[in-house]
Amino acid sequence: AMDTTTEYMGQLLGPSLGGFIIGLAPVVAIGAILAYALDSASYLVSVITLRFMKISFQVERAQVRRALRKEIAEGLRFLWDQPLLRIMAILTMNGNFLLSPVTLAVIVLAQGTLHVSVQVLGIVLAAGGIGGVLGGFVAPWIRAHVRFGLVIIASIFAWTLALVALALAPSPLLLIAGVGLIGFVWPAYGVTLVSYRLSLSPDHLQGRVNSAFRFLSYGSEPLGAACFGLLLSLLNPRLVLGLIA
Repeated sequence: AMDTTTEYMGQLLGPSLGGFIIGLAPVVAIGAILAYALDSASYLVSVITLRFMKISFQVERAQVRRALRKEIAEGLRFLWDQPLLRIMAILTMNGNFLLSPVTLAVIVLAQGTLHVSVQVLGIVLAAGGIGGVLGGFVAPWIRAHVRFGLVIIASIFAWTLALVALALAPSPLLLIAGVGLIGFVWPAYGVTLVSYRLSLSPDHLQGRVNSAFRFLSYGSEPLGAACFGLLLSLLNPRLVLGLIA
């Protein structure tokens, strides 16, 4: 839950901080270089701080070096052999594939159809970060008090409702509500799903199962963005959002 909350806080604060850093330079190009340089430095700080963590993250066991492809295959095989994990991997792949182009479609709809200002568009996009932060705070309570299946099914219905609202939005207010709802639901879905996946995965396989699951689920995002980005060049953004819904 904390991981998801900090991720959405980054989405909420990052663009504003990036804009501020770019504004410090007299030329936009130089400001962009400065922003990217500071972003790169932040990753270096992360690596350095990780070196100071001495605690063991897994139980002690004999280390046997194996071929990387065999370890990858072992993670994929375990994931496929667990029926519900297999279904959840396919479902999450589908969700990421369909939701990854939503921000682009909202931008095209907001500026091309509704003709909103850049400032209002910023508020619309920030709604996703605000929703994610709020969702991150309530996600542990939802995981503890609501059944796994109900959380997953309710998340799908909520995303569908949000997408319909975006497709039909006559004003920025409904765009804000739709984007915020999508962001709000993700933490509950993610926390519930990851907790369940960890409970089913043996300690010595958790890294391989996690990487296999994320390879499949995250790998679908650029495909979705590319496919629906092409559709946005051919179709009305409302129709594209309707197709996603």
